[in-house]
Amino acid sequence: MLFFATTLINAQTKGEAEKTVVEFFDAFHKQDTTRLRSLCYEKITMQSISEKSGETVLKSEDFGDFLKSIASKSKQRHLKNVCWVMK
Repeated sequence: MLFFATTLINAQTKGEAEKTVVEFFDAFHKQDTTRLRSLCYEKITMQSISEKSGETVLKSEDFGDFLKSIASKSKQRHLKNVCWVMK
C-alpha cells in the first residue's frame, strides 16, 4: 500500500520547503505527533492508494487517526516512508 499526505507548506523558498519535509519525516520516525501536527496545514488531506482485486482503491483517513496510529506503533517497528518530489 502506498501512503501519502497532501499538505500546505508555508515556506517562502524551495530550501525552506525541503527543510519542512525533512522535519516532517524526522518527527514521523520519532513518533512525535505534536511536531507532526505543527508541521501540517490544519485541514490536511490524508489518503492512501492500494490495489485490491485488480482495482485501484483510494481511501481517505482522518489526520487525528493517523497521528494515533503513529503514536501507537512499537518503537522497535521501523516506519517506512516514500517521498516523491513534484516540480
